[in-house]
Amino acid sequence: MHIDKKGRQEQKDLKLNALDSRYTERYGVTYREVMDKVASGKKKHRGFPDMMQLLHYAGREKHYYIWAIVLGIIAAAVSLMVPIALQNIIDLLTASEWQQVLIWGAVYAVAFAGMYGIYWVYMLVISRASQGTAHNLRVALAEAILDTKAKKYDTVSTGDILNRINNDPAKISDNFTQVINYSTNLIEAFAFTIYAFFVNPWLALVLFGCSIIQFLTYFIYNKFFQKRNQRRNKLIHDNNTSAFNEMVRGNCDVKNLNLKHIMLKKMVGLSLNRYKSIVDTTNQRQAFIKTGSILHGLALFVFFVVAVLMLQSNAVTLGGVLVLITYRWYMLELFDNVNQVYELMQDAEVSAERVCEILNDEKYPKEHFGTLDLPEPRGEIEFKHVTFSYREDMSLFQDMSFKINAGETIGIVGKSGQGKSTIINLIPKIYDIDSGEILLDGINIADLTEDALRNTVSVVPQAPYIFNMTIRENLLFAKPDATQEEIIDACKKAQIHDFIMTKPEGYDSVVGESGIMLSGGQKQRLAIARALLKDSKVLLLDEATSALDNESQGKIKEVIHNLSGERTVVIVAHRLTTVVDCDRILVIDGNKIIADGPHEELRKSCSVYRNLYQSEE
Repeated sequence: MHIDKKGRQEQKDLKLNALDSRYTERYGVTYREVMDKVASGKKKHRGFPDMMQLLHYAGREKHYYIWAIVLGIIAAAVSLMVPIALQNIIDLLTASEWQQVLIWGAVYAVAFAGMYGIYWVYMLVISRASQGTAHNLRVALAEAILDTKAKKYDTVSTGDILNRINNDPAKISDNFTQVINYSTNLIEAFAFTIYAFFVNPWLALVLFGCSIIQFLTYFIYNKFFQKRNQRRNKLIHDNNTSAFNEMVRGNCDVKNLNLKHIMLKKMVGLSLNRYKSIVDTTNQRQAFIKTGSILHGLALFVFFVVAVLMLQSNAVTLGGVLVLITYRWYMLELFDNVNQVYELMQDAEVSAERVCEILNDEKYPKEHFGTLDLPEPRGEIEFKHVTFSYREDMSLFQDMSFKINAGETIGIVGKSGQGKSTIINLIPKIYDIDSGEILLDGINIADLTEDALRNTVSVVPQAPYIFNMTIRENLLFAKPDATQEEIIDACKKAQIHDFIMTKPEGYDSVVGESGIMLSGGQKQRLAIARALLKDSKVLLLDEATSALDNESQGKIKEVIHNLSGERTVVIVAHRLTTVVDCDRILVIDGNKIIADGPHEELRKSCSVYRNLYQSEE
């Protein structure tokens, strides 16, 4: 028995390996990846709880949805008068009842026009509801992404995030709309089905059977193939988006490394994977749909045989037969609408899962802050027994402790990889520590509100992000109500005012995406001006002068020196000339602080610092 079980497992593994190879060759993803996504969705989202969560965002547009449902029901009721009127017109024509024909003709015309008039208003209302829902979801996603811990973005694809913001809310809102559309159509189809049984139960039963045959082919596809195809297409789409995003953002490096041919080959391969996946999905779906249609057509022959026999025995009128033939698609829609609603809910569930992963805390953990304020911040910083790790199995810091007094200017130096920049990111709570405390003016930063902490601390990173706006708009992010005089003063201190004035539009010059129109040094100086304009009590500079020439660096050092006493300044630097004038310098080696003191003292007492300093001379 044990051998048989082992043999079956080996056969299963061989089959999966073959499927993986076939999938990888055709689609660029493995079969296991796709099925893992399907299994994950089934396990986590049984009963559509994510869809129920997202109904909250649709609920904000509930008055539009309610009106759409009411209008849909009215339109369905009015549309039922069309086949009823048509049956009476045909029967009255055969009986030469001309006056009655005109009356029922008027009913037919009014019902027909009324049905489409109501549907016109219905579409206007449902469109407003759909777009409102998509808007609500995008706003919620934007808030959630801004609240997500920065650590998450070290491991997530930008393309995947962009897909979730741009595509999934539209998919969900469209599916909500289509569910309502098909639900109102379902009411219409149900009403016609009841009417068909009043016309003739035997003919109605035959049509009912035709509809079931076609429905079953749809159901088999949805049950066994649709979700797998959806997950595969989503996976391939995300891979394409991420790769194209990297190609655009890394365009200069692609050119510098002469990678155009390699990159193009990669893009062609990814695009072909998507092409093949969508074509295969379409072909498979159409195979089931057309098979159902063929079987439905064959079953209709039975309907005509029964209809002829009943017409010969006067068990049904000609008008009744013609109406049932003409409007048989109503009965087909009875099952088709159920199937479409099920298909749409499955389709929306995939997008809902991706959206809810961002909205919820499990996979995209959110930042959490306290409730305490800092009405008069001083800028005192203290690390008490801090432990931090980027990965659970590897600590960067263990039991790190140091204190920076309010108004001090502190330098942090050490070799690369010692965690200097991490200290800068821990102070404004960009990353959460594993244990210990970081105090700001004696209060644990975890107990402070977000505004209290981040309005007190300004950070200038080594590679600051400059928004695709004007120079003025980039600066006003720091202080929206800043005057022109304040802006110019901050820029003069940051040694960038003269450059700005050489631009034709001055402070209203657009700097391009990520500040592409600026050099590295200009970006740093603009970021320093932004931080100075914010006028926080704590200023953190993470290699913020690394891209500056010696003259500009000297002027920035002078600005920092003039800030001494007014605010706490922490400078991370590779070039020790940047920090020699600091009140104190912290030396990090082996991911811990090994020395703390002014420049001259460290030159004499700390060999690591002395070696670093001498290597620059």
